[in-house]
Amino acid sequence: MHSRQRKSDFQGDALAICRANLWLRTADRIKVQVAEFSAKTFDELFEQTKAIDWAAFLPKNSTFPVIGKSVKSQLASVPDCQRIVKKAIAQKLKSSYNIQSEWLEETGPEYKIEIALLKR
Repeated sequence: MHSRQRKSDFQGDALAICRANLWLRTADRIKVQVAEFSAKTFDELFEQTKAIDWAAFLPKNSTFPVIGKSVKSQLASVPDCQRIVKKAIAQKLKSSYNIQSEWLEETGPEYKIEIALLKR
């Protein structure tokens, strides 16, 4: 376990996530970190987000709102970053699930995606 300002990180499998949700007082704030990378441009943000295997986390018809926050990042426009990440995930899911439609149908369960843009 690693403690940082306002959060603690730990590694574990799916069973560890279930146990954390059951036993921690902060279970409503358990998050799964899918990836961490450096992106200095919107193009880098798009390409690195698209490179993630989103089908391993999101079912075909999932609803996935993208929530963002920024702390002194070069990519200062949070709404733009949210749109870019949403578009990259949608394109990756369409490719992974072989969806030919221009639009990705979001009628299933909701999976909130949080992006944190931090200056490092």
